[in-house]
Amino acid sequence: MSKRAQTLQQQTRMHQVVITVLVQVCRVSVRGTARLLVGCQIPIHPIINIPCRKFATGAADATATIWDIDELICVRTITTCEWPIRTVGFSHDGKLLATGSDDPFIFIHSVDTGEKIHQISAESGAFTLAWHPSQMVLAYAGDEKDREHRAAGLISLFGVPSSGDHA
Repeated sequence: MSKRAQTLQQQTRMHQVVITVLVQVCRVSVRGTARLLVGCQIPIHPIINIPCRKFATGAADATATIWDIDELICVRTITTCEWPIRTVGFSHDGKLLATGSDDPFIFIHSVDTGEKIHQISAESGAFTLAWHPSQMVLAYAGDEKDREHRAAGLISLFGVPSSGDHA
């Protein structure tokens, strides 16, 4: 097996362990508030934000759930998406949560209220996204195709100020 294949296999195992641990912790500590997360065998995609003391999961049942790290309780469930959530991400300040799915939009929600703040058009859905570590800039990628229906490999940015916006 090649070095790259070994690395990918190891990363996959690490993600599976993280997901298993999250589900086990929720099953023991939450006592029913995570029925959709624990009661069904559905894939989840976790991300942790230590500064805001929360973690979020996106699930195949199209829900995003925000959890309190200290209490291990569900503090908010977001049901804006219609398709399985493939990726979630907290903004650098922990105030916003972005969700990406097969929906033609990326949704941005307030972590405190769960309210939808904005939606970004994403023609092919979004399978990965990441916030800038110190600015309100979101990078995302989906399954865009070129004219020959090959993977285009596009990365899009949202929240980048135009040249006229600089002070």
